[in-house]
Amino acid sequence: FTPRLTSNVRALYNYCPMPAIAYPQLEEELFCNIFYLRHLCDTKLFPDWPIHDHIKLLKDILEAWKTEVQKKPSSMSSDQAYETLGLVTGKAYEESAIRKAYFKMAQKYHPDKNPDGTEVFEAVNKAYEFLCSKKGTVEGPDPAKIVLILKAQSIIFKRFKEELAPYKYAGYPMLVKTIQLETKDAQLFSKSAPLL
Repeated sequence: FTPRLTSNVRALYNYCPMPAIAYPQLEEELFCNIFYLRHLCDTKLFPDWPIHDHIKLLKDILEAWKTEVQKKPSSMSSDQAYETLGLVTGKAYEESAIRKAYFKMAQKYHPDKNPDGTEVFEAVNKAYEFLCSKKGTVEGPDPAKIVLILKAQSIIFKRFKEELAPYKYAGYPMLVKTIQLETKDAQLFSKSAPLL
């Protein structure tokens, strides 16, 4: 800082916040420690990527795995949400059509206009929120993210075998849970990225 700036401690300066920077291509990426796991696992493009704190990275990866395995699938399906909004099931709708159906149903069953429609109004709100938040997301554990987590662990253990020897069984509870999820899944072999 300049001496002038430090001497004028009572001066008022205009606050100019920095705008938030968003990278849409990184929104769905799995970020652990200081790495995007998809890039860390790409050994052709990024061979021998330097990892300075491998123990912290392993702990963060295990925590991400635990979080991913514990995800619960939604209690509502898309067809149920469409049905609640009065739309025909089995079709894909644009966001504008969903919003139009929501406003129509919300206006009809709003508690101020229809005191008996409170339950229907809440169901309509829940269905609309479900459909709006569903844009391209996977319900429950995401197989692609779990595969990335397993690949990242494999890379770390390959490169730092001696240092990580005390942690070699740290991921077993999540591995057992992942195997249980896979065996309970009726479409195990029809997925694009099977876990096992």
